[in-house]
Amino acid sequence: PEKLPFVDRERERAVLAASVAPVRMGFGTLVELVGEPGIGKSRLAAELRDNCGDMRQIGLRCEQYETSTPYHAFRPFLRSILGVELNGGGKHNRVALAERLAAVDDDLVPWAPLLAAPLDVEVDSTPEVDDLDPSFRRARLHGLVSSLLGRLLDSPTLLVLEDVHWMDDASSELLRHLGTQLPTRPWLTCTTRRAEGGGFAAAEGTPPLPALTL
Repeated sequence: PEKLPFVDRERERAVLAASVAPVRMGFGTLVELVGEPGIGKSRLAAELRDNCGDMRQIGLRCEQYETSTPYHAFRPFLRSILGVELNGGGKHNRVALAERLAAVDDDLVPWAPLLAAPLDVEVDSTPEVDDLDPSFRRARLHGLVSSLLGRLLDSPTLLVLEDVHWMDDASSELLRHLGTQLPTRPWLTCTTRRAEGGGFAAAEGTPPLPALTL
């Protein structure tokens, strides 16, 4: 298709503007901006940021050389939102994470060691994690992160994830789980990607996610 100047993208801009209102009422949504480099995805994402000037805004970027690094896309975000010093050994990190989780929800505390992988730190285990069937670890981690973000991001939030065609598999699975929670979260989640295979695409994967795709 012919590349249109930005001023003519009335339909896209109208759809983006309409996606914002429900989020302010607590109903999140997923918006995908798909296109070749230089076609204006970043411009549309910037316009969305302007439309959400009153919201908390979080940006994540996927890197071409980190497509095989588990949770690379989410790591800086999770570290910053937890805001705890994680430079000690496994015991120190477990205590620090347990204290942080306790401030959010006591029920999350036993699962602190599951955060070792996404945070890329050593965390001593707990009996609950030791008893967890390995095949359930990822699902339990997804639930933990979802609960944590649900409490910490409880006001309207814009989450922009750029270049998700380069997103690693573990981050893609986590994002897909968070996407299933969007209808009850005040999160406007916007992804940008090239029209190529790989990474995260809302409709491809289990479960497929409803999204506004532009």
